[in-house]
Amino acid sequence: MATDKRVQFEDFLSDAELEATTWSIADTDRVVNQLEREIYAITLKDQMQFIKKFSICLVQFEAWWQAIGVQDLGKPSNSM
Repeated sequence: MATDKRVQFEDFLSDAELEATTWSIADTDRVVNQLEREIYAITLKDQMQFIKKFSICLVQFEAWWQAIGVQDLGKPSNSM
């Protein structure tokens, strides 16, 4: 690689790294959502339905997790 091209590449990489590390969670979510729509042809409606269903599943999982208690994690299962 020619020296000037290498310097340009390193500058570009440095700028990209700085930009990526200064993004907020909202910026990251926005980019991910946009990529899903553009690359996978997922609609905004599909994204919203997924978020709703995932949120419900997460609440159910957390309730289950609390119900079984941490003390039961080390016990062998009798389901076999």
